[in-house]
Amino acid sequence: MRVTLPSVLRAADSAFTLGEVAGIEGPQDAKAALSALLLSGEGGALTREQVLQAIRASGLEGVRVELTMPAVVRVEPSATEGSGAQVTPALRSDVSLSSMIKSLAGWGGTVEVVASGPVPEGRLVAPALMVPGTPAATLRFQDKAGRLRSLAVRMTWHQDVQVAARTLQRGRPIRRQDLMMRRVQIARPGVYAERAEQVLGFIPSRTLNQGEPVLLELLTSPTLVRKGRPVKVVARLAGLTATAEGVLLDDGEPGDVVRVRRTDRKTTVLEARIIDENTVEVTVP
Repeated sequence: MRVTLPSVLRAADSAFTLGEVAGIEGPQDAKAALSALLLSGEGGALTREQVLQAIRASGLEGVRVELTMPAVVRVEPSATEGSGAQVTPALRSDVSLSSMIKSLAGWGGTVEVVASGPVPEGRLVAPALMVPGTPAATLRFQDKAGRLRSLAVRMTWHQDVQVAARTLQRGRPIRRQDLMMRRVQIARPGVYAERAEQVLGFIPSRTLNQGEPVLLELLTSPTLVRKGRPVKVVARLAGLTATAEGVLLDDGEPGDVVRVRRTDRKTTVLEARIIDENTVEVTVP
């Protein structure tokens, strides 16, 4: 993998992903994992060590990463309308248009609107409704004389949602410290977790990379595992894995630490963490 950052970068927020500011080359899976890494430009600077720490925390294994960047990168805010940046009059983001579209959509997030021209005089008569995530539409206005005017717009929708603060492993319950809030672009409403309480204790059906939004459809409810259930006992140490058969001595949910007795050594009782309804893992010191 090859990651390249310039000496100066511009970001719309103090928090941003590596994919938003860096050039990343390499296999698609590894590229997706690195692109989602969260970085912070607070204080107007991003250090090489910050990027290296984020890469180490990505969970990538067996991948060599070549990082090209200065020891310190200056982080500047992106230019916005009203800050002196040049905006083409025929392609501008209009605050009143944004308010109209949010009202049509019943949208509580934000929407950036780029219009093909000036907003016609009169009232908005069509469409009557707008679905959040719609990328483009034609708005129709009617003036006092009854004349209709059309305006094409492109829209980008954003919402504050829960994202993975670190790599979340498949099958492990989500904890509060695993989450953070971040504004992301959305294409469909209602598919992301907006509050931590919606997902705490739930189990991702696949590994979620750091910075990846938490999709509700990827989560399953924790399953209560009853004592007396036969389970596979897994122990890992220095890259080696050993397994044995056991029986639960306590009720629990995935993530709980319970007692388990080995079936081949009935006097041996271990403490293990429930991975799923069929597996527990022993922590080897």
